[in-house]
Amino acid sequence: MIARDLLRDGVHPETVTWEPADDPQPSLEGLALLTPSSLEAGATPSGTDELRVSRNFLRLAASVSCHRSPERWATLYQVLWRLVGNEPHVLDVVTDPAVHALGAMDRAVRRAAHKMKAFVRFRRTSGGDGSDPAYVAWFEPAHRVVERTAPFFAQRFPSMKWSLLTPDACAHWDRETLCITPGVSRAMAPTGDELEALWRTYYAHIFNPARLNLGAM
Repeated sequence: MIARDLLRDGVHPETVTWEPADDPQPSLEGLALLTPSSLEAGATPSGTDELRVSRNFLRLAASVSCHRSPERWATLYQVLWRLVGNEPHVLDVVTDPAVHALGAMDRAVRRAAHKMKAFVRFRRTSGGDGSDPAYVAWFEPAHRVVERTAPFFAQRFPSMKWSLLTPDACAHWDRETLCITPGVSRAMAPTGDELEALWRTYYAHIFNPARLNLGAM
């Protein structure tokens, strides 16, 4: 709601100081611009009754909000101010410094999500109470992409009970429900692997040197 209120009050980006307190990801509240309904209820800097923002900006903002840069909120608000003001096509100006910065952050977040999908390795853990084994993975993503990426693992491993642990947040799947909990330290991840041989066989079959991208690695 913050950005909408600032826009309604005509607060110029240069007069705002954004202090994210290095969240663990404040649920995108900082800009409150990720649902068209919440945006359209506001007002533009010029005082008109409706605030309309393109879906392209909404998608970009959802991605950039996951970046670790403390400048992400300020840059998003700056571009939003211009977008709903007198520069409705500012996102098309890829050479614009602010737009370029948002694009770079968007690409970094998408790259971090891709690496999580590609490199997360689940380890089997046996329940001490005789329950079905669960699978646990530890990963340290470059950006806060757990919530964006966890549905991929739920679709990929629907019959497994698993937990994906990171310092930012943790994702858990019980074969029915995906939930997100606060981040944990690496000490919470298992050190043993009951399926080491199986994993090695699996990787040996899927690894294709021709697809190796050293830059992505």
